[in-house]
Amino acid sequence: MYFDGLSYRRTAENIGQYFDRKTNPATVYRWVRELTERADEIVKPMKVATGDVWVADELVVNVGGKNYWLFNVMDSDSRFVLAAYLSPVRTTRAAATALSLARERAENPPQQVKTDGLRSYRDALPRAFPTRPVKHVVSKGIRAEINNNLSERLQGTLRDRDKTLRALKKRETGQSYIDGLVLHYNYFRPHESLKGKRPAEAAGAELPFKDWEDVAAVKVNNAGGI
Repeated sequence: MYFDGLSYRRTAENIGQYFDRKTNPATVYRWVRELTERADEIVKPMKVATGDVWVADELVVNVGGKNYWLFNVMDSDSRFVLAAYLSPVRTTRAAATALSLARERAENPPQQVKTDGLRSYRDALPRAFPTRPVKHVVSKGIRAEINNNLSERLQGTLRDRDKTLRALKKRETGQSYIDGLVLHYNYFRPHESLKGKRPAEAAGAELPFKDWEDVAAVKVNNAGGI
């Protein structure tokens, strides 16, 4: 419910209505943080098979009254979001960080990366892929043959959560929320363009759980590990 757009308060109210159980919004917040961290611990070490073309883009988001740049990198074939990185600046270093995070998730680097006209990507690509040249293709507009339509659809999903991001207090909580949203997007949300598959399915990734209930059922040892 939360990652589909409800606030902590509305999620707590729905739980109370559906399950006849009074729940505090602070408890929902704790559940979201703990389950996101638990799921991330499981899936982040798993490499994802991607295609030859990735799409990178960025948008400005407001977290706690401050503007940040959210860089995201997506596999063109499966729509799997390989990285979503929240940065206070839109620099070459920030773009390289996002691309490096994407490289760590993928089994193989791409042959080309499509981006908008931000010059930071041009200098970031050699930093993120130092051992293999990756072609940089710049989008020439929404009606051009080469464009970032795939990434723009993701951006629309993230913009729908603008009110939630504004309610968060700082960059760390904003990044945690983005991590959970991306995990939900990749592993739990069917996509019409993928014929009802989830991006993780389309990418042939290992699927350790089918929904958040499965994540909640994962055993945690006394040391806090899985």
